[in-house]
Amino acid sequence: MLCSVFGCNCNSSKNNGPGKINFYRFPGRDTSPDRFLKWTTFCKRKQFVPGKSSKICSKHFSNEDFNESDLLREKLMPDTKVVVRLKPRVVPTIFSTQNDISLASTSSDSNRQERMSRKRKKEIVKELLKTNINSSLMSLSPRQSYDDTVNDKGIQCEIGNDIYRCLDTIDYDTSFNYLSDENSSSEDDTNDKDSESMIDTSMNECFIVFWESLLVLFKSCNICSVIRNYTEPVINAIWSEHKKSNFLKLKSSDKIWLASDGQFDSPGFCAKYCTYTLMDLNSSKIIDFKLVQKGMLKGDLERKACELLLEEIVEQGCKIDLFLTDRHKGIRCDIHTKFPEIQHEFDIWHLSKSLMKRMKILDKKYPEAYLWKTSINNHLWWSSKTCKGDGLLLTQKFTSVLKYISNIHEWEEDGIIQKCEHETLSEEYKNNTLWIHPDSKSYNALKKILLAKDFLKDLQHAKHFVHT
Repeated sequence: MLCSVFGCNCNSSKNNGPGKINFYRFPGRDTSPDRFLKWTTFCKRKQFVPGKSSKICSKHFSNEDFNESDLLREKLMPDTKVVVRLKPRVVPTIFSTQNDISLASTSSDSNRQERMSRKRKKEIVKELLKTNINSSLMSLSPRQSYDDTVNDKGIQCEIGNDIYRCLDTIDYDTSFNYLSDENSSSEDDTNDKDSESMIDTSMNECFIVFWESLLVLFKSCNICSVIRNYTEPVINAIWSEHKKSNFLKLKSSDKIWLASDGQFDSPGFCAKYCTYTLMDLNSSKIIDFKLVQKGMLKGDLERKACELLLEEIVEQGCKIDLFLTDRHKGIRCDIHTKFPEIQHEFDIWHLSKSLMKRMKILDKKYPEAYLWKTSINNHLWWSSKTCKGDGLLLTQKFTSVLKYISNIHEWEEDGIIQKCEHETLSEEYKNNTLWIHPDSKSYNALKKILLAKDFLKDLQHAKHFVHT
């Protein structure tokens, strides 16, 4: 996606890392004709008609044009993806400089040259495949003839010119009876020394290699034997040492806070493997992991893998104070029954995702309540972060949002006067905000979602504001 402003070289495909640039759609031509005309004129492009995918990047807006709550949320949660929205009735005012225009022209020329070179390379490969297919096939097996009408299964790759040397100097044997490494080591060394001068590595040739030939090559491949005999044992030894040292540090620590999560090899219910990983929240190091497969264990793979990890850690003598997971019902039941001494915690992200999914039903029937979706989500994260590990305080802070959306910022609860922690709101802000009356149907529908028993019960498990 490219910015529609002339001379701007902002591209969404290269938009990663800090200082991320956002893109904004044009206003509706029918709903906001004046703003639509101003946005179109700002682009400074002749006969430009914005389409559905046309957008302008955030570099053309000032800091005052963005939603303040989104900017604050972006600063408080740098690791979370936050969509920074524009304020209503905003028009772009910052235009690119002449240097940006020159950079855009040079970058577009370089991209065009790269595309032309890639296209030319593809054409050359196609010509080589068409003209030299017979000679390439015969170079693989001089004594074997092929029928041009048969479409054999093969792959295209690059092989060194030592194949030509082997075919020219050695009598080719189609039986593929390769010698073992012990008997052929001396002969290979002498052949390599004699033919080093004949190998020309400056040229790259294109071949058609059949799967049957590759399978025979893999059976006698020295690289695969090196990995199996040397690389894998070293990795296992290092991981065992790393695991032992982590367990020793866990035993000596004052409090043990662990986070865990499972990952399947495919989405849905057709997964065959599950990798369940355990991490120490204090040191951010991987403590252990389990790889389970269908058929090894009965029941849910993620639940069984978590149970195996917990049993192994308890056997090592580690006393777990807090264990962080997602809202898996089976894992929740196992920890409550088999490990009651462990404090079970949920990631606030999973609660936020569940709440936004429930509020989606308000979109069509109660749109005035659905407009508060983002504000309620931000309030949920703020409540979890500022509750100081108190689950009851977290529930009270979160449910107070029902007072705020009704323009009630001070109230009495259980004989105690409560009030919002934000600053005093201006009259202009109050007049421009769409409040919800406590007696309206929209308020009751939203209240039913926010005060659901299962949600408030799980909300108290997010009082420490830790994440998987």
